[in-house]
Amino acid sequence: MNKIVERLFLVYLVLKPYYLFESGGLQIGDIILLIGFILYLVFSKFNQEMKSKLFTAIQANKLFILFTFLTFAINAAYFAVYGMSKFLLSSLYYVFIFLAIALFYIYGQNKSFLTNVSKVLKFNLLAQLAISLVGIGRDYDSERYMGTFNDPNQFGFYILISYLFIYAINVVLKNKKQFDVTFFITALFLIFQSASTGSLFGLAIFAMLQIAYNIKDILHVTYPKIQRTMYSLGGVMSVAIIIFVFAGLGAFNLSKFDVNALTQDQAVTQRIQGKVAKADNEANISLWEDRGYDIIYKYPNYIAFGAGEGNYDRYIKATNNYGNEVHATFPSMLFYYGIIPFLIIAAWLYKFVEDVDAKMLIIYSAIVAESFILLNQRQSLFWMLFVLGYLYYNKNILAVRRSI
Repeated sequence: MNKIVERLFLVYLVLKPYYLFESGGLQIGDIILLIGFILYLVFSKFNQEMKSKLFTAIQANKLFILFTFLTFAINAAYFAVYGMSKFLLSSLYYVFIFLAIALFYIYGQNKSFLTNVSKVLKFNLLAQLAISLVGIGRDYDSERYMGTFNDPNQFGFYILISYLFIYAINVVLKNKKQFDVTFFITALFLIFQSASTGSLFGLAIFAMLQIAYNIKDILHVTYPKIQRTMYSLGGVMSVAIIIFVFAGLGAFNLSKFDVNALTQDQAVTQRIQGKVAKADNEANISLWEDRGYDIIYKYPNYIAFGAGEGNYDRYIKATNNYGNEVHATFPSMLFYYGIIPFLIIAAWLYKFVEDVDAKMLIIYSAIVAESFILLNQRQSLFWMLFVLGYLYYNKNILAVRRSI
């Protein structure tokens, strides 16, 4: 019975990148996860071990549950005022995320399960690469690619979080080959196609911190090892340059060769230049206004008690995002739910990362930095990544882990 739910969870991960319906509702993979959790509840009625593990998962994530409860209270109040179902739907996202967190908490302590999760994510990255190269993926417009997703930022984030998850699993399982060049370049290429500046920023932060972490080792190795390192870096750079050249040609079509395709006309280049201009106040709007941060400081009273997650047309003072959300994970959660629920979810996060090692902190630094540019709170993999670190570094369950 236990294996059935575990396999359904893996099927959920396999199907997660495939958006067959409109964004905002359940996708086929989400339905599989829901079925898996319902089956777990049914099976736990007849299996004391499964029931005990579910209770442990609930106890470990009680702060997340409390946060979810408070989102319902706040959103229900605004639903009563405005009558918009979006408020209630926003809280349901967190319920669904908890289902994913609970099952991952239960099965994630098994090393063979984590190995399978890594295999699934590697398969998905290679599948997205193949879909891109064959040319059957979706385009957001003529310049931005979104693969099997409904939005290029969704696609870019999925590629980023999948790569970071693969790396994190290598770290916690102490695999000899932790930094996989092949999948790093694959992720870089696919994110580059999406022109998602937030995801590219997150991957860049990860790469820089990873290099900084390894500097101390590089300074204490023999010349032959330094030489091999330089050769490896040269090889990586050569492959990366080739990939970027082909990306600039437009889906590997040599007839489209144009120097501008590699610089001025490349979507990601234009978007990065635009962000820099906004950051330097050289554009019509600032970078903060582009992400919707101005909504927060123009309506500061909501930080105290929460604005609720819906009816975005209320913010008529918004410079660039009138009618839209605040495009940042933690700032938006602070604004929508207020200081107390925000501190609760922050405490949950701190509890889950306080004992992890430096390499895991590199991963978390990258994804948190990215989350100040893009919305990630509705993505289960975002929260599951924090659970992974907790499972393998928290002192309270080390004994459990050793017995597996």
